[in-house]
Amino acid sequence: MTARRACAVIGSPIEHSRSPALHLAAYRQLGLDWTYTRREVAAGDLAAFVDAVSTGGLDGLPCGGLSVTMPGKAEALERAEVRDPRAEALGAANTLVPLYEGARITSWHAYNTDVDGIVGALADQGHAQAGDRHAVILGAGGTAAAALAALQSLGATRTDVVVRDPRRAATLAAVGDRLGCAIDLVPWSELASTVSGADLVLSTVPPGAADAAADARFHHGQVVLDAAYGGGASALLAAARAGGAVAIDGIWMLLHQAVEQVRLMTGRRPSVAAMRAALG
Repeated sequence: MTARRACAVIGSPIEHSRSPALHLAAYRQLGLDWTYTRREVAAGDLAAFVDAVSTGGLDGLPCGGLSVTMPGKAEALERAEVRDPRAEALGAANTLVPLYEGARITSWHAYNTDVDGIVGALADQGHAQAGDRHAVILGAGGTAAAALAALQSLGATRTDVVVRDPRRAATLAAVGDRLGCAIDLVPWSELASTVSGADLVLSTVPPGAADAAADARFHHGQVVLDAAYGGGASALLAAARAGGAVAIDGIWMLLHQAVEQVRLMTGRRPSVAAMRAALG
């Protein structure tokens, strides 16, 4: 039996996170007496929080790992002593796993499983390859970087990125350079027409920000994933579904990135079905 450990998802705001349901379901299925909670950690406070966990544990137990959501993903990468190459390339980490010597945490290993989340959500719907399909990303933030890496892993050969402020896309362009994946920037004013002509659309903007894309001409054979979740069906996904496209809610991205987090933290692969059932 693996010793008890405490894990948590950290970020701000954090009260909406459904990660506890997913991770606790995985622990039950794996027979682990582990805990998983939400912890409010504001921007700029992540390093101090991790330092405190390194010395004092979490909730009175040794820490098994931390899931990191906004706004701490760049800070998580900076705090880690060991960095997975993919997280390094993306400039962000959503998973911190402690490395122990005996009972003492000596370092932290940073990973980015958001890519696994996107790939898994698409694969659920039978779309495990992008090939020469015309792919479009909405937004240019941290999740857009994960989306770009996911598309590259699926073999996409063309990626348009629709942005409201082209100046904010410089970081994403740098990620593309590191991945060997060029991007073409498209102004937000061309959102609907660009989405209409796409085969695969990945929206990485906050809830409601992509509502304008609901005016696009969606069609059969098209796949639309909205990474935002928690606010019910988005206008984007409702319009995509009405037009005959495959519409994928961001909750399935959350599921698959959590599956990989559990594997990294526990060293054991959990049941996807058991975790899926926890989402209701």
